[in-house]
Amino acid sequence: MKQQIILDNFGTLQLFLEGQDYYWFGNVKNISPDNKVELTINVDTRDKELTTQTKLISDLAGRYDKLMTMLYGYIRDSFTKDNKTTDELKKMYFLTDVELKKNNKDWWIVLEPMPDVETIYNHFLRFTVSDDSVTWSNFE
Repeated sequence: MKQQIILDNFGTLQLFLEGQDYYWFGNVKNISPDNKVELTINVDTRDKELTTQTKLISDLAGRYDKLMTMLYGYIRDSFTKDNKTTDELKKMYFLTDVELKKNNKDWWIVLEPMPDVETIYNHFLRFTVSDDSVTWSNFE
């Protein structure tokens, strides 16, 4: 049986081992107000206490609007030739995946296209975010 934990306000996560790396994973609520989000927390050991990580996730959820505004602005600036507005981008993509890296500083964040997005925009947008700024993305 898989080891499980319940994070207050978010939901149940299961522990997984991939190679020699442990991570907690689950579909959780209360990060995005509109949908559940896949959450991954990378840890050093299977017995790692998640107090620090839970606080970081709570802080991220509390800054959801600021985070999404920053990401949509980054997308808008990257799509300048297409003249997409932030409001249009909000209708095109939603937060689907959040991963906290082992260093507890870097986040891997994924936005998924809505089902009716034009084909040229129909791809997942991936970001590495550190200190509230994008340090990497899979597009530009």
